[in-house]
Amino acid sequence: MKTSNYILIAVFTLSILSILTFFITAKQNEHFFDKSEILLSDTIKVIVAESNTNFDIRSSDRNILLWNNSIKGTAIYYISNDTLFLNVAAFSPVIMLNHSVSILGEKDNAIVINDYKANRLTVKKTGGNLAMLRNTIDTLQIQATDNATVYLFNANRIEHLSVDMRNGSTFDHGNNSKIGTMNVTIDNQ
Repeated sequence: MKTSNYILIAVFTLSILSILTFFITAKQNEHFFDKSEILLSDTIKVIVAESNTNFDIRSSDRNILLWNNSIKGTAIYYISNDTLFLNVAAFSPVIMLNHSVSILGEKDNAIVINDYKANRLTVKKTGGNLAMLRNTIDTLQIQATDNATVYLFNANRIEHLSVDMRNGSTFDHGNNSKIGTMNVTIDNQ
């Protein structure tokens, strides 16, 4: 047998074993993809991300919380009056909304707001990261403290932007976003 035949057999065998390994791994981790859609009321006006909680917000025609059913123990969400509270460390739930909200992000969490359309959005962030991508918002107010990092990039369209950065917080906005009026206050004492 020629050397090229040995190489072809080795590549073919490796490909078959790789595909088999992917199927076995996917079967063992089926619970990881076990998500449920939880319908949220239109009365939700505030979202509170407690410490070490990461989540994404997107626009939708319905108000939905995509939740991983395999999360047990300390991972919780609950609704009190007009506020949705999230406390989850091992999973980033996705919140899909059809209306404006206020977001309170506590320490050491990451919030991603992606493809969100709203008249008004207020974000108060203490530490951690806030990333905004491809959003269309008339009025955006951001207050960040305690070394929070705020990123605005990838084609945001914002009519009125007000940013208040304090205690070592940083603000980075790319030049590919369209911002009508912008007021930035930085007090890093």
